[in-house]
Amino acid sequence: MPSAIERRIVFGDFRPDLEDALASAVAAHRHERGPLAPAVLLVGSNLLGLYLTRLLARRLGAVGGLRVMTFLDLARTLARAEIDREGLRAIPVAGERLLARVLAKALPDTSYFASIARTEGFEEAILATLRDVRDAGLTPGDLRRCFPKGHRKARDLADVHERYEEKLKSARLIDRPGLMARALAVLERDAAGTSTLQDGQPFAGMTRLFVYGFYDFTWLQENLLLRLARILPTAIFFPYRETPAFEFAKNARARLLDAGFGSAPPEPPAAAAPMPSVAGAGVTLERLQRNLFLPLAHAGEDAPEGVEPAPLDSSLRIIAAPGEAREVLEAVRTVAEMTRRGVPLEEIGVLYRGADPYARLIASQLAPLEIRSFSLEGRTLRQTRAARALFSLLEIRERDHERAAVIDFLAVADLDPGVLRAASEPAGDRPPASPPNPADWDLLSRMAGIVSGREAWDERLDRLARALTFRAAEASAAEDPEVGPPPDPRLIEECHRLRRLYARLAKALDGLPREAAWSEMSDAVAGLARRFLAPAEERESILEAAENLAALDAITPRTTLAEFRRLLDAELETRGPGEGHFQRGHLLVGDVQTARGLGFRALVVVGLTEQSFPPPIRQDPVLLDTERHTLNRAAGDGHRLPIKAERLKEERLLFALAAGSARDALVLTYSRLDPQTARERLPSSYLLRTMEALLNRSCDYERLEAHVERIRISDLFPADRGLSVRDREFDLSVVAEGIRGRDAARALFPAQNRDRPPFFSRGILFEQRRWGDRHLTPVDGLLRAPSARALLSHRHGLAGVAVSPTRLGQYMACPYQYFCERILGLEPLEAPEQIERLSAQDRGILVHRVLHGFFAGLHDAGLSPLRRPARQALQERLRAIVDRRFAEADALGLTGLPLLRDIERLRIGEDLGRYLDREIEAAEAEGTDGFRPAHFEVRFGMPPPPAPATADLPDDPLSTGQPVSLAFDDRALLFKGQIDRIDLTADGARARVIDYKSGRLDDYPDNSHRAGTALQAPVYVLAAGHLLPGTRVEQALYQSVSLRGGFRSKRLDRRAWEAMLDDLRVVGRLVEDGIASGAFFLYPEKTMCQRCRVRPVCGEAREARFGRKRTDPVAAPFLDFKSRSEEE
Repeated sequence: MPSAIERRIVFGDFRPDLEDALASAVAAHRHERGPLAPAVLLVGSNLLGLYLTRLLARRLGAVGGLRVMTFLDLARTLARAEIDREGLRAIPVAGERLLARVLAKALPDTSYFASIARTEGFEEAILATLRDVRDAGLTPGDLRRCFPKGHRKARDLADVHERYEEKLKSARLIDRPGLMARALAVLERDAAGTSTLQDGQPFAGMTRLFVYGFYDFTWLQENLLLRLARILPTAIFFPYRETPAFEFAKNARARLLDAGFGSAPPEPPAAAAPMPSVAGAGVTLERLQRNLFLPLAHAGEDAPEGVEPAPLDSSLRIIAAPGEAREVLEAVRTVAEMTRRGVPLEEIGVLYRGADPYARLIASQLAPLEIRSFSLEGRTLRQTRAARALFSLLEIRERDHERAAVIDFLAVADLDPGVLRAASEPAGDRPPASPPNPADWDLLSRMAGIVSGREAWDERLDRLARALTFRAAEASAAEDPEVGPPPDPRLIEECHRLRRLYARLAKALDGLPREAAWSEMSDAVAGLARRFLAPAEERESILEAAENLAALDAITPRTTLAEFRRLLDAELETRGPGEGHFQRGHLLVGDVQTARGLGFRALVVVGLTEQSFPPPIRQDPVLLDTERHTLNRAAGDGHRLPIKAERLKEERLLFALAAGSARDALVLTYSRLDPQTARERLPSSYLLRTMEALLNRSCDYERLEAHVERIRISDLFPADRGLSVRDREFDLSVVAEGIRGRDAARALFPAQNRDRPPFFSRGILFEQRRWGDRHLTPVDGLLRAPSARALLSHRHGLAGVAVSPTRLGQYMACPYQYFCERILGLEPLEAPEQIERLSAQDRGILVHRVLHGFFAGLHDAGLSPLRRPARQALQERLRAIVDRRFAEADALGLTGLPLLRDIERLRIGEDLGRYLDREIEAAEAEGTDGFRPAHFEVRFGMPPPPAPATADLPDDPLSTGQPVSLAFDDRALLFKGQIDRIDLTADGARARVIDYKSGRLDDYPDNSHRAGTALQAPVYVLAAGHLLPGTRVEQALYQSVSLRGGFRSKRLDRRAWEAMLDDLRVVGRLVEDGIASGAFFLYPEKTMCQRCRVRPVCGEAREARFGRKRTDPVAAPFLDFKSRSEEE
């Protein structure tokens, strides 16, 4: 063949120059050699190869005989026999990181890198430098030779390089540069003495080589190409024009020309089917592609001052949005608009320079619109559900079986059906009665109070299952509605299933080694995954990656589970699950670098801000550019390291190539606001160069702004309703139009449209009733339906039912809170955390049990009545009881961390000791006729507690299961409760009721029921009078027993109590009638609202909402009582 044909190079734009030239060259080859003549098309990526294969198929028909390869494919083809013979394996990406870590740890203290070898990022940095050095074909000897002997960095870098190669060799592993170097050596050996092949004679299965789309090469790539070009007819299709945009490609172009490649003009294009253009496309895009990055003197004369050039046409748009999320939304809107104008999805691209955050945002915006896409970045295997499940599973043991870790796994995992069957029934012989619900498992683990610990799961779930079963039996047998409805049987079933499932999980995790050989760890992880995760393609891809890590046995003999997880994570981040299809009706989404050479009819490029595109150019922290220049000058034989500063030229080329890849329409977008700080961002300088190419004059940011479509933060929907891409945008635009035109029907359109979710119409109705009506409505808690009221009376009414004073007080505090907690059973559900100290509730229980045990035993111990001489014995007795009760609480895991437990024990002991001293002083002051503690924890209207709970605290003889009644009208109000203490005089003629408060007392006067919310004292006086006939109950006291409460007391005297009985009857009537009539309206009161457990349910603006409706007659009796009580 003529040498000019054998080695030629074609320059031009990808579209149409290089595409046409490639099609013509392939057509000529097929015509000359036959349609199946073997040839190789060498490309930079498999994606570009697929694009070109389809392009050639459209233009030429079948392209049999043409093999598409990347440089790595070519290297594997050339070196496969030798590699297989030597038993070499490709090192996984994670293996390279492991090897870098091993080398960093092995560095001696005298090494130049010793001071930074343990810092974060060093392993990645040294690995990147070694790749550059090896891609440049430089040996450790070259590094030592090219620098003075005293150059420590070069010497120690050469040592690291040498150890890296030795480690690969001893492990029988090969990396990418090693593969390329081995292929070059094989090629030079096999082709020795062969300058050209005889006509049509193949070499390595090739008769011709086409090289497409490269504008730069590593030293190894270039030498492999040049060596092949000596023996095979070779044509290179090189993207280049004599403009500043292509400056980065100049050196590679010059080297190829110097190597003997002749520059040939493109041949006439092969036949191609005509492709339609977007309607209305103009010349702006063509002008941009022609003039981009040209000096203004070449682009044309500046327009006269004061004369603006013609505006941009539809072929180019620049959009500025407030934040990346809105920017991506506008990009997706543009895609949807293009498809409506007839552009197929497969001919549209959305590109970015950096995947973060754009890849994630684009995927999240496309998913609801059901726009099919193929992502170059795409999800990695690490982001798949199966991978998240596997890593959650492995974290369970590392995090000591934390509740959150276990629930994370159960929530995300697609569990193996066999595991679910085994967990559903002890014998596993029938399918579960209901499908598993991770939300139920989350709820149950919270109800059980599980924080962490393997044993805690079994113990607490077993305890919860028994408690739920007991409550179900009690509720079904009890006639008292206050017992509440029985637990859902499904929840009990799920509790048993969760316990059995966890038992299998924990046992399997116990068999997972904490340290093992890589191959053993890989087998153990794979076995665990196959046991618990359902079979799926994603699972098998992940386990294949895990099994590849077994090759790392050759690098380090053993690994820990934590290290295995870390490297598996890194390996999965380099692999994708292969979602979507390139072209074939799919939108292409990806980065501009991977998309080089592809063509689009319409293209959107996002992220055009400074520091994003172009990104900041940083030097290699290990080998600076000055040192790279030194190496390149001294190495000889064309060896060269890339100069990092040259990357800025490549960024410019990437932008030019992206702009040139759009045929009919180009949309450039940027985020003008940082969503985190709300600060303005600078548009990319490439946008300024874009406008200069179009306007033929210098451009600053102010002039750029005049040509930008600015999306405001307040633009919740597009001005043109037809451009809406989501239902909510369309709905909002209709609503806004209705509001502007005072058209109620249009403004409420979403509520009337049956295609919209029902929550909108319900929300409109809810807001209308809440704010538009001055009377109470169901949304305010007034239940009017007869069926609802009948159900309330039957299940929650007070007639014939013993109620606690706390229950009445809760309704009088806020009927809405009563409804939420007592009727609906709502309660805040928070994740159980590690108990650090005794909770307020457990503290109160403990204090009551201490005081019960202390005072109940005084008579038998001969220490009653209280007197100062016996103070020491009393205090010792009290401390002993405190220690015993604390030990019991500690055994139940209620007291928290040891230090805080000991502090709390001392604090409670000191508080109760001071309280005892006050009681002694009061007893001595009252003398022999004073009150003495006589009865303790006296219950009325309540069944006795289970025997085990009261083994050392016997039931008081006064206690009874009969309620105490208070007659009013033609009804009787029945009370139940438990009186902490009843004191009697020596003759038993007078009594006093004591109610302990372990915290602070509310600030209200003595002899007050606080508008019906503090009813314990009056009810306990009433009960004590019934339980002690013939005894006059003179007083009730709320007593603070802590320093925090100031040891204060609130008093209710007999005379005030007698006057209060009518109020108690009124409260009973209000509560009973309120429940029966469905009156559960909101009553906001600052102190009560602050400690309300269901406050989030009633929302904000409580006072304003109640103020609008307080005149409703339904609320009048309640409010009249409140007003009268507060005045008194």
